[in-house]
Amino acid sequence: MLRILIVGLLLLSTPALAQNTQSFREVRSSSTPAWLPRSATLGLGLGAATTLSAEGRLQWDFTIVQQRVDALIAYVGVGGGLGLSLPSNVGFSGRFQALETLNRATAQVGVGYRGDRGDWNWGFQAGAGPLLYEAKYRPDPDLGTLFGDEQHVVGWVEARAQFGYRFSPTVAGGIAISFGSGLGRPRAAYAYDYLSGWIFGIYVDWR
Repeated sequence: MLRILIVGLLLLSTPALAQNTQSFREVRSSSTPAWLPRSATLGLGLGAATTLSAEGRLQWDFTIVQQRVDALIAYVGVGGGLGLSLPSNVGFSGRFQALETLNRATAQVGVGYRGDRGDWNWGFQAGAGPLLYEAKYRPDPDLGTLFGDEQHVVGWVEARAQFGYRFSPTVAGGIAISFGSGLGRPRAAYAYDYLSGWIFGIYVDWR
């Protein structure tokens, strides 16, 4: 349906619109080598029990379908997070201990949409991949260490929406909101419950 609407607009377009179409084609053609990332995101993660983390992502985009101002893309992304504020009551049945560190790293593949309207830029995407996390607990002065350190690889899905401003034909930036969730909870993995959550950040795209 989107293709039909775009083709109809092009058939009814004026020479000025045709000239504008050419400018968008020039924007979409990139001089950045394929091995360099096309997007970077920095943000603050908010998980269960007000868990806070510093989050970063790098992303490589590959255009699948290009319309005049819309694009369907595939992407490969890598990133991770470092725990900043962690819960002090992790555990069960009265056996609780404070988390000392909770760090993670992930690699994802997925698909997304990118659009431009004038100087505005927006899009959304969803992907999945493995996530490696490591958790260490702070020994209790009275009880010692109740739980052993955790290091697991789990499944991870992450969806993101972004909205921003195009500063030049090749650079755009703005705000990004993501939600990530784990898949497949390992046994005796108490820190796993604090991985899923929201990420609020800023992004920069370049071509």
